[in-house]
Amino acid sequence: MGTSCRKKHSLSGDNEIKFDSVRITAIQYLFNDTTKPNCNLDLQFVYPAAYKNKKILDSIRVWFIECFFGKEYSTFSPEQAADRFKADYLAEYKNVEKEYSDDQARNADEEFVPVSWYSYYLTGNVKIEFNKNDLLCFLVYNDIYNGGEHGVHSYLYYTLNLETGERLTEKDIFKEDYQEELSNLLVTALEKQNNVSSREELSDLGYVGAIELLSNDNFIIGEEGITYLYNEYEIASYLMGAVKIFIPYSSMKEILKPGTSVAELAGM
Repeated sequence: MGTSCRKKHSLSGDNEIKFDSVRITAIQYLFNDTTKPNCNLDLQFVYPAAYKNKKILDSIRVWFIECFFGKEYSTFSPEQAADRFKADYLAEYKNVEKEYSDDQARNADEEFVPVSWYSYYLTGNVKIEFNKNDLLCFLVYNDIYNGGEHGVHSYLYYTLNLETGERLTEKDIFKEDYQEELSNLLVTALEKQNNVSSREELSDLGYVGAIELLSNDNFIIGEEGITYLYNEYEIASYLMGAVKIFIPYSSMKEILKPGTSVAELAGM
């Protein structure tokens, strides 16, 4: 059987990669009338600007653009993607004008939609969370309101392998058939965070998805372990917000795949 010849890394310093950013802001009123509802766009896009391997740099830059703006913008430079996304967002909001006019023309109170529901907004940013050992983890955050009772907050983690330029998923870092044990570790960690000792008690606290809690590939690598994040409604009510669950490496060594950057962080 062959042995891993993966190079060892210094775990103390950051990867040699530089970042830049683009700010995207705009306010647009329906019918260009400042007395009418408006949309508000405010985004801060951080992206990789320089790295020793240009091929890897190009690959991870595409990942950043896709994860923040969407796949349809992946062929553009960061600046072009930002400009096109802004134009598309404002154009889409202009389509709301007909809906707004139709609603205002109605007389029946039960059909009336509050004017505030037409004031849309989108704020978001990219935050670098971990940048060591050939791993680059970043968070894409969005706060979106497109009408209705309330907005939606979204937290999505992505981990990129700087040796391949590809995204790191659970299957890359865990052994086969890891799901059941990982689920148990997540439940145990959530119980500990909430000072309870059963799935039923978690459910009583509002974690209704804890009874059959599964991993969701929305994780971030850290110095001491892996943190999973569940967005609103995934395992709990909207009012409870996003839920973070931290699992230390010491608890998951049995399911970690040896010979990976993550296993190296875990001291394997």
